[in-house]
Amino acid sequence: MKTDRIVVITGAGGGMGRLAVERFLANGAPHFFKNKSGKTVHMLCTPVGLEEFFMSVGIPVGSRDAPPPQLSKEDMAAKGKLAKQLAPKYRIELLV
Repeated sequence: MKTDRIVVITGAGGGMGRLAVERFLANGAPHFFKNKSGKTVHMLCTPVGLEEFFMSVGIPVGSRDAPPPQLSKEDMAAKGKLAKQLAPKYRIELLV
């Protein structure tokens, strides 16, 4: 069985952090990520090209320390629709 590797590293930006979690999931197993720390986090996304998905459906912010953008219900719905449309291109299955 093929597996996907998930590694979470914690620490301050710009330097090496510490390994917080390392898990292997069956290839294609449903999973999600949730930041419960209350701090800014950064994700490294694989496979190559997945960042294009997030650039398409995400909202750019002014800086690394900027607060998350506040979107209207209509804007959130539009981004959700776009994510559903683009998901197959990036081999993503949205379970919502």
